[in-house]
Amino acid sequence: SGWHGSGVPSRPNASYLRGDHDPELRRWARRAGRRLEMLGIEEPLLVRLDWEMNGTWAPWSVPHTLPAEFTAMWRHIVTVMRGETDRLRFWWCPTARGHGRLTELDQWWPGLDFVDVTGFDSYDSGDGHPSIAARWDPTYAGVAATGRPVMVGETGIARKPGNARIRTDWWRG
Repeated sequence: SGWHGSGVPSRPNASYLRGDHDPELRRWARRAGRRLEMLGIEEPLLVRLDWEMNGTWAPWSVPHTLPAEFTAMWRHIVTVMRGETDRLRFWWCPTARGHGRLTELDQWWPGLDFVDVTGFDSYDSGDGHPSIAARWDPTYAGVAATGRPVMVGETGIARKPGNARIRTDWWRG
């Protein structure tokens, strides 16, 4: 297995579906559950698995995988890890629409039985979205419709020459 530049494992989804990583997933889940117990932490651990899957920049996203492969991989990982502990919660976190070429979110949805929390990541690059609401609202509506809690995973505004007013207006919007 290789590594994506950000420290993200770049293992093909097929290897997860074959069960190649099941021992590692089981071991990690057991250790996480024991660690929470040892530290006296009653809250579950939130796992943001393969975020921004509907973008084009991660090894688990287009063009590296198809939505059906992603959702099957997600379901497999969640099933394996939940079999070891009830202390994990899984956070499905696409990127907000408006970042160029993105596929529809519904294709990437693994299902209510496999997702505990939803949310999204969103960055403004000064590309014409007049406000945070203009960028976030369509994605928020989609993830909120699942009935699961919604969290913003990552957000920010690009620093570009002449972009200071845009950044200020975006947050006020």
